[in-house]
Parts: sequence; structure tokens; C-alpha cells
Amino acid sequence: NEPPRETTPEETGAVGGRRKVRVSMQILAQYFRELSVLLRSGIPLLRALRIAGRGKSSPLLSAALTSVANRVEGGMSLWRAMEEHPHVFPHLAISTIRAGEASGTLEESLDYLAESLEYEAEVRLKVRSAFDYPIFFSLLTLSVVSLLIFLVLPRFEEVYANLSHIKKIKSASFEYLLFIKKILPLILLIGGATIIGIWSLFGSRRFMFLEKFKLRFPLFGRLLVLSDLTRFAKTLSVQLKSSVPILDALRLCRLVVENRELRQMVSEMHDTVERGGQIVEAIRHYPVIPSTAIDMV
Repeated sequence: NEPPRETTPEETGAVGGRRKVRVSMQILAQYFRELSVLLRSGIPLLRALRIAGRGKSSPLLSAALTSVANRVEGGMSLWRAMEEHPHVFPHLAISTIRAGEASGTLEESLDYLAESLEYEAEVRLKVRSAFDYPIFFSLLTLSVVSLLIFLVLPRFEEVYANLSHIKKIKSASFEYLLFIKKILPLILLIGGATIIGIWSLFGSRRFMFLEKFKLRFPLFGRLLVLSDLTRFAKTLSVQLKSSVPILDALRLCRLVVENRELRQMVSEMHDTVERGGQIVEAIRHYPVIPSTAIDMV
């Protein structure tokens, strides 16, 4: 096994540490679950890779799995072979498999990975469904307002232009609507640019202050914290059950934590334990950690 040098999302070659995975989470989860079953049945890794990779519906995944099997046959570790395909395997998969290979718990790590991907796909579906109606009605409202301003308003303007006795009404209402008509494209442009900018910043992992902000964002911040804590706790449990020393286990568990601030917290856990302290001493200083989790530790 390779020495446990950390591979973070920033080292995977994507801008801002974020990679666009083009394969469905459900398909990946099914593959990793099949691979785990084959390995538990005593089938060697290389043969299990080739068997589990047969008949996949995604051509991109099939090509990547063939390449991974060939790389493993050539002596490369599984996680390193998968790392060469960033648009197929997410960082969570690579880091979890790496931790499993390093600790000899690959089957358990694959099971957990499949569960994590299925849960992530379910959460994404719920979030997308929750936003469907607000987005639909917002676009519908914007379309109606634009239709009124750009098509209906000009016709009324021509009619009222010949009626001198309602000039005051025109001055009070139409001038205002005409002003909105002029600035509406600018408002849409600025609003669209703002949304794209915020979305890009949220997807970036380059800036530590953004990583901290994401954890404190209402609702979504809590989901991010719980997601990373669940990965960390499950992976640490698997490592300790396999008799991996606590310091090595913490070092490996840091790989599965995606948020940089929480990764720093895990590093402080490692340093605290190395000095003879307790894990809870390191996490007390992080207000984003739920008090229940601190009490359980």
C-alpha cells in the first residue's frame, strides 16, 4: 500500500476542487455493492472488477471500469486507478476506497460507500423536488411580468398618448412602468450574474472563509455538517473494528471529510490524541458541531 499521503479534492485536477461527476449516483452505488459482494465471496480483486464491470448501462462508466481493471492488473492500487477518472468516480469514492485498502477493510468500505452514494442521491432528489415549485412559479411570474411590460404596455401607451385628459394618470403610472421596462434587462442580467457567482463560490473549495460560511448557512449548512460527520464516524468505526491504531485511523478518516474546516478539525483530533489528549478536546472549539455529537464522544 502507498504511504498515507492525503489526497484532497483540490488535488483531483478540477477547478476549485470540485469535479463534475457524469455518472448517476445510483449506478455507482449498485456497482460498489456488487463489487463488495464479490470480494466477500472470496473472488480476487481483479476478477471481481471485471465481473462487476460487465453490462453497465453507462458507456462512460464501462470504459472507466475497463481502464481501472487494466491498471490494477498492472500493479496499481484500486484508489489510484479510479483517481485517473475524475468524471466518473467522486472524491468520496476514491478517499473511502483508499482508506479501506490501507486498513484491509475494503469490503466494509465498499458497503458504506454504496450506502453513502444512495443517501446522497436521495437527498439530492428531495432538495431538487423541494425547489421545483418555487422555481416554476418564479419563472412563470417573471414571464407574465415581462409579457405585460414588453408587449401589452406599448399598446396601451399608444392609446393613452391621444387622451389628453388623463395625462396625470399617465405621468403617475405609465412613466413608472416605462422606467421598469428600461431597467428590467439590466436587473435580469445582474440577478443572473449574482446567482451564477454565488453558485460558483459555493462549489469552490479554494477559500477557507467560504468553507466556514457554507457550514453556517441555514439548513444546508447543517446538512453538510451531518453528512461529513456521518462519513467520518462510520469510517472511523470501520477502522477501529479492524484493529487499526487510532492515530492511523484518524489520518485515514480525514480523507473522507470534504469540507476544509472539518478536515482541519480532524487534523486537530489527530494532533490532540498524539499528545495524549482526548478527541472531544479538539471538537469543543467548533460551534457547528452539534452538542449531541460532542456529548456522545
